[in-house]
Amino acid sequence: ENVRFIIAQFIFENVEIRKQLRKLFNRFGTLKTKGSSKVKFSKNNIQDIIDESFSLQSVAGPKYMAIRRAERQKYISSEIEIDDNQILGDLTKKIIQTKDPVILFQLEAIISDVYYRLLKPAFQSEVKNRLWEQTQDQILITLTNNLQQNLMYAPMGYEIVLAIYSDAKDLSGAAVVIDKNGKLLDGGIVQFAAEQATVTNELIASLIQKHNPKVIAINKGDSYKKIKTALKSATETSETAIVGVDALEAKAFANSDLAIVEAPQTNEIIRSAVYVGQKLQNPLSAMVKVDPIKLNMGAYQQEVDQQLLAKKARQIIELTVNRVGANVNLCTVSYLQNIAGLNEQLARNIFQHVLDKGPLKNREELKNIEGMDDQNFEQSAGFLMIPESDVLLDQCFVHPNNYSIVKELALASKKDLNDFLNDRDALRRIDIKKLQADCGKELLAKDLYYELQRKYRDPRPPFKVINFDPSIKEIKDIKVGQIITCRVSHFANFGVFVDIGLDQDALVHSSQMPSKIAAHFTRHFNLGQSVQVKVKAVDLEKNRLQLELYFPPKIPAKQTRTYNADTKRNNSNRGSSGKKSFKSKRPFNKHGKPKTRFGTLGDQFKDIFPAKK
Repeated sequence: ENVRFIIAQFIFENVEIRKQLRKLFNRFGTLKTKGSSKVKFSKNNIQDIIDESFSLQSVAGPKYMAIRRAERQKYISSEIEIDDNQILGDLTKKIIQTKDPVILFQLEAIISDVYYRLLKPAFQSEVKNRLWEQTQDQILITLTNNLQQNLMYAPMGYEIVLAIYSDAKDLSGAAVVIDKNGKLLDGGIVQFAAEQATVTNELIASLIQKHNPKVIAINKGDSYKKIKTALKSATETSETAIVGVDALEAKAFANSDLAIVEAPQTNEIIRSAVYVGQKLQNPLSAMVKVDPIKLNMGAYQQEVDQQLLAKKARQIIELTVNRVGANVNLCTVSYLQNIAGLNEQLARNIFQHVLDKGPLKNREELKNIEGMDDQNFEQSAGFLMIPESDVLLDQCFVHPNNYSIVKELALASKKDLNDFLNDRDALRRIDIKKLQADCGKELLAKDLYYELQRKYRDPRPPFKVINFDPSIKEIKDIKVGQIITCRVSHFANFGVFVDIGLDQDALVHSSQMPSKIAAHFTRHFNLGQSVQVKVKAVDLEKNRLQLELYFPPKIPAKQTRTYNADTKRNNSNRGSSGKKSFKSKRPFNKHGKPKTRFGTLGDQFKDIFPAKK
């Protein structure tokens, strides 16, 4: 018995055996699922993962995440399946070298026991752990990409906004007006149910008349479409546009200490409405005020490692803030603390300095702020813009250390600095190689070139109000073959979700996109971008649409032809004789024939096989 135990332990711990088994499991193993008696109680659509087999090469990702979730909820069970006879045969050939029937029988029994009792359970667990790691990595990439897209969402800008928030089934909520800087001006609690609709519409109409907001912002949710419909009578005499805002994190922000400081003596729902308006004005500035883990990043957000997600989210926020830059006289503490070289205390000192002493007049004044040493200034100055500065280059994101280089470029173009910075053609003609020589570093030269090109321009896309089809009020109003203008709302690994003007977004699966777009669809679309889709199928029972991207057919430009007045024939390619002239771009050899690119076959071999003399 001791000998059997020693041999079994040797087989289980042998590195070569484990390496071979790992290859076999990864190559030939499948993930088999089986539905339980509880599956009929599932609220999610899991029919495509019940009693199915999945290749281990392709199941990692959203599919395995769905399987893992259903398994945790006891709707299904799963296990790694493989041909045990093949595995045992390979192990026997690798381990057993004797032909003695007695020893052979004993060793086969030991190998079988070790495989079923130790090796197979261990590798099943290992494969599942590997699938989970791969799945989590894929989901984290998708979530952080979604977050970056959300942060780079088009800002409406500094305009007065009437914002409405409601997440209640009884359509109760709040309507507020915020000023150009996001401060609460007016508003109150409203009720959009039918019995209170008249009173609510009167309040909304009075707020519109009093403050003349440019846009009405409504948080996207179950009540969005009903509220939008209820507002029809209040806005019929106004040109104020209505825009849906994805603000699932509004309540999380409303319960934070910062929200209470911004809007004291208000309740949670009023503060939520204020956030909805702020997010429309400047999504990036609003979202940096919320705990990153509470921002809406997409499906399966709660399933992944929350600490790792929070860490990656903070990195994305910092990168995005520094990419966009900051108007130092307008930014909040939450925004400024994400600028390179600044921490929370230094950001607070800058913000307080602007409040107490008025806007900064130039970047040099940053050095007078408490806590701002040379290193902090060096790291942060290039990301802090001062549009009101008396120094022209302070008005863009060129670092002070590079001011002299820019002035030399302007001098070389024989223009003054202001004309040079506003001359797009002159900026495009900058010699990047010479600029690199002046800067001494290739990366620095490219950064400086980029900043000069964009100058005051925000890298985020321009804001655009999308007018949805007013005839689509419910999914039953949509017909197969219909072309719908919609808005990209968020991304998943398998496609793009679009807002078609209803409470629920619809999916355009990657299989319904051209292959060039489907391979990297996150590079082809921005959140908020207007796209057109064609309806392929409508499933009223599941409340689901099948959509494909639609591209309007291009109308070919009308070609014009030149004619000879006498013959009415096109003679543009003919000489004076009327015969078509031969105009080859290739030079001719001495025999009057065009030279080929590589010459004749004999020409190519003449150096290898020289002619005999």
